[in-house]
Amino acid sequence: MSPTEAKNFHCVMVDSVVMTEKRKFHRWPCSFSCDTRIESGEYKGTVSDLSYGGARVVQTAALPLPGIPIQLTIYSDDEAQGTCLQGRVTHVSKENSFFGVQFYGNSDEVNDRLSGIIDTKLAAQFVREFSI
Repeated sequence: MSPTEAKNFHCVMVDSVVMTEKRKFHRWPCSFSCDTRIESGEYKGTVSDLSYGGARVVQTAALPLPGIPIQLTIYSDDEAQGTCLQGRVTHVSKENSFFGVQFYGNSDEVNDRLSGIIDTKLAAQFVREFSI
């Protein structure tokens, strides 16, 4: 490999690493029922992963378009009312019937709303599964 090829290879690899490290929060795999509300209506779905920054929602009914505002209400095992968050749809996978949501708002406000679910349910489950 010539020095020019090596430099170009390095630049490509650095760009790839930077792109894969753009998430700010850990994503927790989960399975919580949810309601999604968009301009065209309200739909049932399942949150399949969750972080303090957003969520992946599996939904077989109407998939929203990227960029639109969404209200997501997540129901954990013991919550009758659910945890309601506002956000926007970031991407949609029609083939796999899911979409990503990025939460709006102050990070402290989002953290307060999600801490009961993430800290209590998901982190505790992770510790139980991986403790020796």
